[in-house]
Amino acid sequence: MTFERGYTDLNGDWQSSTSYGREDLLVLAKVADLQTFCTAVALIHSACGGLLQGFR
Repeated sequence: MTFERGYTDLNGDWQSSTSYGREDLLVLAKVADLQTFCTAVALIHSACGGLLQGFR
C-alpha cells in the first residue's frame, strides 16, 4: 500500500508526494488501519458468498 498526498506548490500548481511530516504520521497510521479493516471486510464478505448482506 502506498500513500500519496496532493498539495499546491508556490506557483499554484498541483503536485504530489509520498513524503509526510511527523505531525501527519498518526493520521496516516489511522488511515492505514481503516484501509486494512475495509479490505478484510470485503474479503470476508466475498468468501461468505453474500451471507453478510447487511454488513458493508
